[in-house]
Amino acid sequence: MTQMTHTLMMDQLFERLYLKRIEGLPYDEAIQFLLWVYCTLDVLPREFSGGILSRQDLCGLLSKLGATGKIIVKSPATTEGRQLFHDVAQPEHWDNIVAKFLRKEVSLDYAFPTRISHYV
Repeated sequence: MTQMTHTLMMDQLFERLYLKRIEGLPYDEAIQFLLWVYCTLDVLPREFSGGILSRQDLCGLLSKLGATGKIIVKSPATTEGRQLFHDVAQPEHWDNIVAKFLRKEVSLDYAFPTRISHYV
């Protein structure tokens, strides 16, 4: 199998995340997706193995999903929910989550790899 180009990998991963669940990706699951894929691509389907995704790539991918309304935010009618709905479309929001993970303020959910196939 030939290695997939970076752009093709990003496009296919976005398409998979966008189309797999019509209702979108719950915010808490999006966080786990970000953290797990940041740590290892081994949680992704085989066709994505051998690729390279940077922190910036992942943050851009999730912000693009957020901008299309595919990140499900609880309580979007509240002030906090409205702000979060806006924030998920910003790469900086996702980068901040990675920073919190590196400071051990956010944890991996070790059951998430069994659920990732629901989203990709």
